[in-house]
Amino acid sequence: MSLTDTAIKRLQPNEKCTPNKPNKISDGNGLWLYVQHTGTKVFVSIYSHNGKQKEKTSGKYPALSLAQAQAKNTEIKKQPAQGIDPKEVAKQAKIKQSDNRFDTFDKQWLGHPFHKEQLKIAYKLFFIFYLL
Repeated sequence: MSLTDTAIKRLQPNEKCTPNKPNKISDGNGLWLYVQHTGTKVFVSIYSHNGKQKEKTSGKYPALSLAQAQAKNTEIKKQPAQGIDPKEVAKQAKIKQSDNRFDTFDKQWLGHPFHKEQLKIAYKLFFIFYLL
């Protein structure tokens, strides 16, 4: 069954839906729509990498449209064929982004004259207590 925008809008969680087991509706080609017990709708791509079936969340509906989810699903499906795990790519991007945030914070904090003076005092106190 191929999903449509109207059908997605009408979907509601049923009585079997629990916090750990959402309703799963297939769009075909490995794209699924998970309807959670709260009513939240999430697009999930199911792919196979190194002989294991894996899931990657594309985004929430309606922030991510059906057409965008299908396009993301196509990209995700291409990556395992090239030997790339889409989940690892996303994880590495997140790590790289968080490294940049820390680097920026670090430079701003240490670059401030007040903090430089505090560090000098802290180092002096550390060595005094270390020598005692």
